Amino acid sequence: MSIAPDALLTRGAPAARPDRTGAPTGLPRRLVEGVRRRLLAVLMALALLAAGVVGVLWRGTGYTSAVTDLSSGAIWLANTNGGLVTMINGNTNEAVWRIPLAEPGAPLTTVQLDDGAAVLDHTTGALTRISTRTLTVTATATVEPGEAGFAARDGQLYLFPADAGLPVTRRDPATLTS
Repeated sequence: MSIAPDALLTRGAPAARPDRTGAPTGLPRRLVEGVRRRLLAVLMALALLAAGVVGVLWRGTGYTSAVTDLSSGAIWLANTNGGLVTMINGNTNEAVWRIPLAEPGAPLTTVQLDDGAAVLDHTTGALTRISTRTLTVTATATVEPGEAGFAARDGQLYLFPADAGLPVTRRDPATLTS
């Protein structure tokens, strides 16, 4: 008895034909959907891992150095009429604190420091440092009366003499020492 070659192909299980999902009809549908779900989960995990690697490479280690600005926007102003120095809160535009430093009518000049102010009384030569944190006088010094002015820059306090050609004096803004 001879068997036709076509008969070998048609014996036993029917040939697998794709259905509308593209899966062969010979495989259980649950198995195909389970494989697809696992493949999709693996691909999503790989995409998430790749995004994390790109993020770390783009931004570095994730740890950044930050300096917190703790200032309240306060500014110190001189009130020559009363001999007072007044702290104005920049957020509320209100006078928060007044410190008497000179006789009424004395010419005062203020310079803003990182954490306070320096005040110069041009009549007596009194140089005073006020802390914004404690709202108190933290240092005092005496300079030549009649100094033309002063400024703060790069962590230093500079006093300018009234006479042109004289050297500028540098002071430490924390202690007011030369």
